[in-house]
Amino acid sequence: TVVSAARRIPAHTEHSSDVADGFFGPVELSTGTLGYAEGLNMSLGLVAVHPVTAAPIYGRVVAQWPEMQRQALAAHALLPSVPAIGWDLVATEWGVLILEANVAWSTNLTQLRGLAPLGESDWPAAMLAYLDKVQSPERPQ
Repeated sequence: TVVSAARRIPAHTEHSSDVADGFFGPVELSTGTLGYAEGLNMSLGLVAVHPVTAAPIYGRVVAQWPEMQRQALAAHALLPSVPAIGWDLVATEWGVLILEANVAWSTNLTQLRGLAPLGESDWPAAMLAYLDKVQSPERPQ
């Protein structure tokens, strides 16, 4: 189950892996549509258009969004002993590529305005299902 998603947006025109330098836009899971972006420095406020390029952020649809979800779910199925993974994916002309899997994923991104709190997402049910699956038979239920 995909419970939350955010799109990393560089603050400048060059790409950077520095998470402190840039914005994150919450992704609406059913459509792949971006909400208002914000930086980890919340004093910057909500961002609807890129401050350097003027490219729209709010309302933009993430390229290859359905395939991104399929790739993340298929990859996660290969790691059934890991209850939650944060996937870094990129849309390319060759399709969706997985950059990395993060077992210590960015829970701070799930707190972006525009995303449902984890407690209001499918997260609790997914974690309970995982715990039921791995619970040892000798432990009382």
